[in-house]
Amino acid sequence: MFRSYFKIAFRNLTKNKTFSLINIVGLAVGMAVFLLIIQYVAFELSYDSFHENADNIYRVRNDRIYADKHDKSAGCPPALGPTLKQEFPEVLEFARLHGTRYMNNTATYIAGQDRVITHNQEKIYYAEASFLRMFSFPMLKGSAELALEEPFTVIISESSARKYFGNVDPLNKIITITNGYGSQDCTVTGIFKDIPENSHIKFEFLISYKTLISRHTDAEYYWGWNAFNTYILLAKNTNPGSLEKKFPELIEKYKNYNKDYKRAYILQPLQHIHLHSKLRFEPEVNGDTKSVHFLIIIAVFIIILAWINYINLSTSRSVMRAKEVGVRKVLGSHRTQLVKQFIAESLMLNIIAFILAIMLAEFASPYFNELTGKPLTLSLLKDSWTVMASVILIGAFTSGFYPAFVLSSFNPISVLKEKLYRHSKGLNLRKGLVVFQFTVSIIIIATSLIVYRQLAFMLNTDLGMNIDQTLVIKAPQINGFDSYKSRFKNALLSLITIKNIATSSTVPGKDYSNASSGIRPLHSQPEDGTQCFFIDVDEEYFKLYQVQFLAGRNFSKDFSTDNENIILNEEAVKVFGLGEPENALNQQILFGGLGGQIRRTIGIIKNYHHESLKSNIQPVIFNFTNGGRYFSLKIDTRNIKQTMAQIKNTWEEVFTAQPFDYFFLDEIFNTQYKADQQFGKVFALFAFLAIGVSCLGLFGLTSYTTSRRTKEIGIRKVVGATVPNILTMLTKDFIKWVILANFIAWPAAYFTMNRWLQNFAYRIDISLWMFVLAGGIALIIALLTVSWQAIRAAMANPVEALRYE
Repeated sequence: MFRSYFKIAFRNLTKNKTFSLINIVGLAVGMAVFLLIIQYVAFELSYDSFHENADNIYRVRNDRIYADKHDKSAGCPPALGPTLKQEFPEVLEFARLHGTRYMNNTATYIAGQDRVITHNQEKIYYAEASFLRMFSFPMLKGSAELALEEPFTVIISESSARKYFGNVDPLNKIITITNGYGSQDCTVTGIFKDIPENSHIKFEFLISYKTLISRHTDAEYYWGWNAFNTYILLAKNTNPGSLEKKFPELIEKYKNYNKDYKRAYILQPLQHIHLHSKLRFEPEVNGDTKSVHFLIIIAVFIIILAWINYINLSTSRSVMRAKEVGVRKVLGSHRTQLVKQFIAESLMLNIIAFILAIMLAEFASPYFNELTGKPLTLSLLKDSWTVMASVILIGAFTSGFYPAFVLSSFNPISVLKEKLYRHSKGLNLRKGLVVFQFTVSIIIIATSLIVYRQLAFMLNTDLGMNIDQTLVIKAPQINGFDSYKSRFKNALLSLITIKNIATSSTVPGKDYSNASSGIRPLHSQPEDGTQCFFIDVDEEYFKLYQVQFLAGRNFSKDFSTDNENIILNEEAVKVFGLGEPENALNQQILFGGLGGQIRRTIGIIKNYHHESLKSNIQPVIFNFTNGGRYFSLKIDTRNIKQTMAQIKNTWEEVFTAQPFDYFFLDEIFNTQYKADQQFGKVFALFAFLAIGVSCLGLFGLTSYTTSRRTKEIGIRKVVGATVPNILTMLTKDFIKWVILANFIAWPAAYFTMNRWLQNFAYRIDISLWMFVLAGGIALIIALLTVSWQAIRAAMANPVEALRYE
């Protein structure tokens, strides 16, 4: 029986090639898009799932609550980890991780008397020995249990091993790591496999935590230094919520260490960090759960659009198959058998489309990976193929059921007497489904336009400073830096292509140098203390970046006391309640969180965006320094190759054997929007595909409609109808459907994108023209799709039309 169903289904597919091709292509594209998006979603949800103890590992979030601010940070005091293990039996193990992202790290391996290998080395962390026991990062050489037990030991990634040691075995070799804690000669005790992309933390060097303690004793047990990622391993079946409820008692017990603010500790499940955490001291830029949810919705909608095409085309062809149904019923077929027959056809179409979709997804994966920046493959779905197959079967049944229900319901007597042609089964449903298709398409087009406008706004908005033509070079961490800096600066300023040079502890687009709590005007109350961010700059910094002064003066070497003075931005003046910029001058500011130091304000600058426009402008305090992590150079870019060669030659003369590592500031600053740009591109691509799938169904539906009205068109032309008259007749219904879809889509798109824009501190206003443009685009595409068929029918010879049928 089933064999005959599929045999007849195959005959129908081959007999109606155009109908079958439109359906299969539409379904295949929809399914391929679904598979691609689900790959992306599966990857985003897979972060940190490869760890054996992933379900029982938590990171501690450190909330500091001031009178006017709630600071949420992934950085905890170093005393917290050992205290949690000591106080709570539920905590089996803890591990502290301290990053060096605020320093310039160099690593040097002396391979021979005349061969020294030195690189600027990012992604270096000091790690507790327990870190490797808690997490499942595979070791290629060395012991995970013992590799970080001793001070001045380091383990490195396999790619770092190749970079520094080539084919030489790195174990027990000495590598010198230089950063803000000085030079440390570390023995390589292990090689680990490169960290997978789906890890919320990525590192290339792990230095033993005892090395940090030997250089900075506060790292062992101190409550005032909030710069340590703290992970804990809980005993199985421990309720993390119940453990959290015990933390206030712990905070009260150690409150003498936290007098300037209230504190709260919150447990973050390891596998939730990537999509649900955006804190200070995050090891990496995390993903966005809203973006993932949006993509899931798009994936579902696109595959629904493809199934709607099938329903529309199948029901619109019902008249053409009416005689077949009538004959079958006369010969004794039951309605149940007919339903099975038509569902078998739907299933066959969906299976063919699914196979084609897998091929399309595999072919498109490299391009999609480049677009998303993720290493996506269909293997990510290896545990989901049952779900995928179930979705396809459900879709095949759902999309096939209604056409089967319509076709099997025909009265055989009416069919054989050809009375069926005077009415149309499922007409209102088809109209509704077309409206739904274009509603979804317009929503996706509108959201794509808004995403594009928001990205353009962020990329083109005045930052309050000038980052154009700015080259940034990482400064080396060496003794006697001041004298080297003077030589380097003087040599470069003698070049006509170098306009200015400044040094600073950070540059726009990079993290702030430091942050501290309890900062307040000297005579205010302790509870008024707040958190501020710090940047160390020299006297050229504000000139180079063209930052405007609102009051006071710049730092100057002519004032020996400027090492004790500070400059505030507008936001800091506002947070401190100092009123107008002029009133904020000569104020004494108490650094409560930094040992009670007192600094005097000498200048107030206008706010500028140190971070992307996704973030609010923070209160910033600028200190005067002759050092810094970065050289900023304003350069003439007209002959950039020659200029870069001159800068490099000067560097090698002054900073012998130090790596020359540079970047152009505008490029680095805009990388903060990389994830949003990728999201915008992905959104735009799927908007195009959604419209394509909708138009494919509309094309088939129009083709059928015009073919059914061929004789009517011929008669109208004979009695004097013009081509525009015919064209209007055939397109007006479709235009009405698209216009109706606009009015449904606009509120939905507004609600969705208004929520998305809440992620940005500085954002565009959603304007009516964006929705009008989206609707106009959808209308034009629909008209083009419909008009091609309509024009052919309108231009046809009426004599041929009257011979039709």
